[in-house]
Amino acid sequence: MKKNYCVMIDLLMTFALLVATGCAKDDVPSNPASSSGDAETVTIVRTSGEYELSSLRQGGILYADRSYTVTRNLPDKFTTWQAAITDIRSKPGGAMVPSTSGKVYVMTRTNRADQMLQAGWQAETPYGESDDSCIFDSSDSRLVIWSKQAMAGARTVIPSSDDNYIGGFIPIAPRIVLPESELVSVRGSLVDVREAVPGGQTYPQNENFVFGTELPSAVAGLQYATSLKELTGVRSVSCNMKTRIYAAVAGDVDRKSGWSKNGSLTVGETKYTLAVYDYDTSDGWVDVPAGDGSASTLVFGRKVRVDNPLPAPGTVIDKVVTLRKDKITDVNIVILPDGSYLASCYGALGGNGSAMYRSDDRGVTWKVVHGNDGEYVGFDKLFLVDGTLYQLGVRLNVDSDIIIRKSTDNAVTWTPFVSILSNEVYLKAPTPVVIHDGRVWHAVGGAPSGRKRSAIMISAPVGSDLLNPANWTESNRITFDTSWFDSSYDGSFVNWQEGNAVVQPDGSMGIVMRVDESNFVKPYRDCGALLSMTDEKTLAFNPETDLFPMAGGGKKFTINYDEVSGKYWAITNPCFDEDVNKTHEGIYSKGLGAGLLRNRLALVSSTDLRTWDVEALLVSSNNPFFHGFQYVDWVFEGDDIIAVCRCAFEEERGLPERQHDANMLVFFRWENFRNPDGIETIVYNTEGLKQ
Repeated sequence: MKKNYCVMIDLLMTFALLVATGCAKDDVPSNPASSSGDAETVTIVRTSGEYELSSLRQGGILYADRSYTVTRNLPDKFTTWQAAITDIRSKPGGAMVPSTSGKVYVMTRTNRADQMLQAGWQAETPYGESDDSCIFDSSDSRLVIWSKQAMAGARTVIPSSDDNYIGGFIPIAPRIVLPESELVSVRGSLVDVREAVPGGQTYPQNENFVFGTELPSAVAGLQYATSLKELTGVRSVSCNMKTRIYAAVAGDVDRKSGWSKNGSLTVGETKYTLAVYDYDTSDGWVDVPAGDGSASTLVFGRKVRVDNPLPAPGTVIDKVVTLRKDKITDVNIVILPDGSYLASCYGALGGNGSAMYRSDDRGVTWKVVHGNDGEYVGFDKLFLVDGTLYQLGVRLNVDSDIIIRKSTDNAVTWTPFVSILSNEVYLKAPTPVVIHDGRVWHAVGGAPSGRKRSAIMISAPVGSDLLNPANWTESNRITFDTSWFDSSYDGSFVNWQEGNAVVQPDGSMGIVMRVDESNFVKPYRDCGALLSMTDEKTLAFNPETDLFPMAGGGKKFTINYDEVSGKYWAITNPCFDEDVNKTHEGIYSKGLGAGLLRNRLALVSSTDLRTWDVEALLVSSNNPFFHGFQYVDWVFEGDDIIAVCRCAFEEERGLPERQHDANMLVFFRWENFRNPDGIETIVYNTEGLKQ
């Protein structure tokens, strides 16, 4: 009896485990051995929550509420697949239904291994604690891909559990179809998408208006669409299913519009009319009530997106994982020895480290070749010496050393970073690395106390081991001094930084510095500075002669010399008079400083590094608050310029935090740059902005 009792207990525990993992609910194929290959399309059905689609690639996002990404060892087979992701603690379950017979797949962390094996899943990838071929994410957790055979149309339950382990069960497939959920689409001008939370900021870039401590239950926690407080913003709305749509309107609501009053909503001390519309899919696009025009209308939904937003300029390589949380910086581009392009940036994949993208079709399409590896590197520059690829940057987490590493396989793998300079806190930028007179040259900066930054040139002999600190020479440093400027300009110029190493017309090396300007003063508006090298250790500067006007000289730029035209070329953000006094009711009620005007992009040139001419206006927007086309890094390719840009721009998910905080990495090609009259300006016009 005791033995039988134990057997019964074992059976009950096994059954409980099967039920917990959902395996008891699988549709068992009549002849599973006949299934072969992979199921091409998988539909997810009957979930207790919502999934989102993500790209399963190195650098692909694994959880909807985290920036964790796949960092290494993902088998090539899966790099073009899709993943159905949720929040890191969410386990909505459901089932996978394949359109064709074959294997279905789930990815988990290794903490799910026992459960998956007990449920009959087979490991497709290694997961041993000491196995370097394991798939890793950016939190350094091991991942495993599991498979099961399934017949076409049969359900395979997605595992779930009630444990406290973070990291759930991620269905993956060549193509995934998710169950339909409510999606409210909006149309309008400069539309943002936000979340309605008690005490939360109501309008973008406006801290003076917040929701009350209590929100109507009908809209609390929902997403909503709006704009700058004073703009119309949302004009029309639609939905993919029959539903009730809510809107908060300043003023009254015309019942003839189809909207009706349904209570009120408080923003600060102001009450808004809460209006409702009982939407049917046959209604198409429905006009949104504008109220009395004193404040932008808010339109609510479980999930809200902007329909057909303005297209960003150029080709979008990637966007940030989480809008207004992540931001893209330190953009780079280099042409590899085989003619392909390699672009890099910080922040696109979340977390720390560089994301690198390769294009084999001259910038038309891009793929991740090196995901975020967790290295705290920023302000980096990619460059080639004798066909070897290097990355030179600043270690961000502790000491701000100048660090370098190299790759011999076009950025697929890298050596560890090594520090080559560690004398102080350093800053730099993705500005050119120049090979001249038998040496490799690059401009960096020091950041001593008092926030006044210094200019420094570093160099090393061509042919030496660039990963050996002993081979690098550091020049003297020249620290920015406001006394260089007339007292009438006191406070207008705050620093210099992000210098460009250049070969001057006389063959000597120099640095062209960005000079930060907070106000709009003449004759120094858009100012640059030229420092000269007398040898590899000595920099010189004369403020009487070496400060000069340069359109866009107050923001970061890249200078390259073109032997064909005999000119130095740069792409800059000049200050336009019409943008100087622009304001809105929020954080820019007093206007913007010169350093924050990044809504115009210009091609400029010089023959002597001191006199600069605007050759062409490349991109022009009347919106300095949200549009930023900035920190452009670029190279020549024959008669063309190819470039990458740190771009702040509107998208389906809403608006960036501000023009400075880029949400996109964008690629440009400007053909026949030596004939700038043929370059067509990309123009944007946001309606309703104060001029």
